[in-house]
Amino acid sequence: MADAEVLNIAAGSTLRISFTFSHQPGGSLTGEGLLRPKHLVIGSDLTLGPTRIDPSLYIRGTGALINPGGHELTLDDISVDTSFENQGDLTILNRVTLNGTVTNGPEATIRILATETNETGDLRLGNDFENAGLIEILSEREDSENLYLRVNNGNGTLTNLDTGTIRVAPGLVDWVTLMATITNEGIFDVGSEPLQTKPFTNNGLLAIGAGATLTTSQRIKNLDGGVLAGNRTLEASRFTNHGSIAPGASAGLLSLAGDYPEDASASLDIEILGPAPDGHDVGCGARWSLRGPVRPGAGRWRMD
Repeated sequence: MADAEVLNIAAGSTLRISFTFSHQPGGSLTGEGLLRPKHLVIGSDLTLGPTRIDPSLYIRGTGALINPGGHELTLDDISVDTSFENQGDLTILNRVTLNGTVTNGPEATIRILATETNETGDLRLGNDFENAGLIEILSEREDSENLYLRVNNGNGTLTNLDTGTIRVAPGLVDWVTLMATITNEGIFDVGSEPLQTKPFTNNGLLAIGAGATLTTSQRIKNLDGGVLAGNRTLEASRFTNHGSIAPGASAGLLSLAGDYPEDASASLDIEILGPAPDGHDVGCGARWSLRGPVRPGAGRWRMD
């Protein structure tokens, strides 16, 4: 592409290139068709329109790949060895590897998706990642599949910033696996699916939906700015509470499989709406160690 030129691939059209497609300074790629080169080399920042890039493409170069605000981009089974800036709507199908620096802006969405024609969504990030926008992990398939988000082969860190939301949406999924050390400062919503993680530190809202289980063989720490809420199960080899535990979405049952230690800054907020099991309770699989306040809501109650 020559300087300051736009390549537009119209809807329903496909651009096939047998060898390498090279982008030079000043150009942009737009349209709703399909780009189908063997390799894409970026000489400077490349701004993408609402384009679907063909599977098995390898993208490299010195520039950045940019998905601007208001645009939709689908990446399907490709590898990108340059930095990627998402300001719009990005859908991940099958295995997508992003080895450069990745940003997801406050108004942007990354959607890791399994569909009827794409059996899994598997996003692999080569570097530590900070999310400022929305990450959705979901399946549209009628049968169960696994979905993945991996950071540096599981050795990296995923930080969900205070503007960020990570949502595991309801669907038919065997497991959702986040292979990273996670720090949540925003909203982390485990919808109704089983989720496996590595060490998890919460300083925002961690909500576990009905039917969901958050599991780690390592530790989960709820900091003094963190809130753990929901209606299902948290399983960790070690759980420490410095913040607030608020079972249910209103009243409900939140089960902690393991000991429940807390310090004096922590609180346990319980709503009591009646004697029914889903009206008042919080369950703990082993020992309780309460040092902070227990704050019951309305109604008569007792602790057994």
